[in-house]
Amino acid sequence: ARRAPHWAQGTITVDRLALLRNVLGTRLRIGPPTGDGRARVECGGVSHAVIAAELAGFADSLEFTDPPEVRDHLASIGRLLVERYS
Repeated sequence: ARRAPHWAQGTITVDRLALLRNVLGTRLRIGPPTGDGRARVECGGVSHAVIAAELAGFADSLEFTDPPEVRDHLASIGRLLVERYS
């Protein structure tokens, strides 16, 4: 299996961790809990744009903290969704 060339770091609510694991498989690295019902994660993908597109549906439970490119792609996806469905 090829390694994901790009990674993004963030936190997710522990109740959605199993679903994220099902989606990403080996492209998910799970870190320690943060003490507030969340866990640190690293999510891998072929590009920052693909990571954002693939995981935008987790917006209620997953927050990316780094790199800024993933956050920028997510903001763009959000604007497009609002534009289309508002």
